[in-house]
Order: sequence, then structure tokens, then C-alpha cells
Amino acid sequence: MRLADVSKAISTMLRYEDPPNILILHVGGNDIGALPVGVLRNAIKNKFSWLQDMLPNTILVWSQILPRTNWRYAREPSSMKACLHRINSSIATHVLGSGVCYIKYPSIQASSQYLRDDGVHLNDNGQENFINNLMNGILLFRSPLSSPIFPV
Repeated sequence: MRLADVSKAISTMLRYEDPPNILILHVGGNDIGALPVGVLRNAIKNKFSWLQDMLPNTILVWSQILPRTNWRYAREPSSMKACLHRINSSIATHVLGSGVCYIKYPSIQASSQYLRDDGVHLNDNGQENFINNLMNGILLFRSPLSSPIFPV
């Protein structure tokens, strides 16, 4: 999903369902290279402000953008690692300062150990790691007096 698709997806969901207890936003990877880093960073921050207004009783979670070896819109693929780091770091600082939780994936690397041959999608090992962090993050964030970051 691209960042531009989030508002419509959430609005559609809210027409048919009650607001969720927790919402994990895992977007931005498909936007890197299509948008300048600063524009994407600000759009993600604005999306969280909008989500906080739309879902005031929902625990919001930023799921960091995962590393890749292949970036769709990259003119200079080697620079994408720096873009990824800048965006993840900036969004983490922003969301933690605004009451949003944050899931990191420190063990997932841009390598064949975690990625399929396309260099974008997670292989079985990467999916297991990703889902494990999501599950454990949800458990942590739903507990009282928990840390807003997983893994801590």
C-alpha cells in the first residue's frame, strides 16, 4: 500500500466497522524514490496527525520501513539506504513525541537471508521475523505502563 491510499482505506473501514483497538501503519517503502525524502517524511507525519484525529481511542503504531535491495523508483539505488534511515529515524522521533508507538526490525537486513529474489518482499525467514515483532509489539503496547517501542 502506498501512503496516498491510507486515508481512503481507513475511511472505508470506518463506514463498516467500529474503530480498531490498535492500528499498525506499515507504509512508505513503495513511496521511497517516488517522492522526495522530506515530502514523504512530512506526509507520514501528517497522516499520523490525521489518524489521531480520526481514531482518538485507538493505539496507533508506526511499523518502520524495511530495508530492500531493489527500490522501484530509485535512480541511485545505493542512496536508498540513507533515505530509509533518515525517514525511519525522523518518523520514530516524531511518533514517539506524539504518543504513537513504534515497532523496529533490527534483525531484518537487505539480504537474501530475509528477502525473496525480487529484493523487495520478505521470504519465509523475513516474514517470521516481521510477524514475530508485530505480535510481540501488540502484546507490549496493549499492556499498562508499557514501553512505546518494540523491541525495547
